[in-house]
Amino acid sequence: MRKIKRFLIIVLLVLFFGIFSGNKASANSLVPLVINDKNINYYGTQTQVMIPSEYIHQEREFRAAWVSRYVSDIGDLTSEIQFKNSYLA
Repeated sequence: MRKIKRFLIIVLLVLFFGIFSGNKASANSLVPLVINDKNINYYGTQTQVMIPSEYIHQEREFRAAWVSRYVSDIGDLTSEIQFKNSYLA
């Protein structure tokens, strides 16, 4: 009985991951990168560089942040507790 139960759980997990982990790029197919009528390969290989056929614009984008003690972004904090109390509160 335990073997049957274990077998059914494994089969259900395989089916679940097979259904919900499909190819995310299926709606947006990949095409080879071509520059000056020449297919581009990864450096030192024969593998072609593939790019999406259509760009999907993201709603929000975070590029970078810079925090520095030298321009007074961060005060004189000497411990983790002081940092958490002043910036995470």
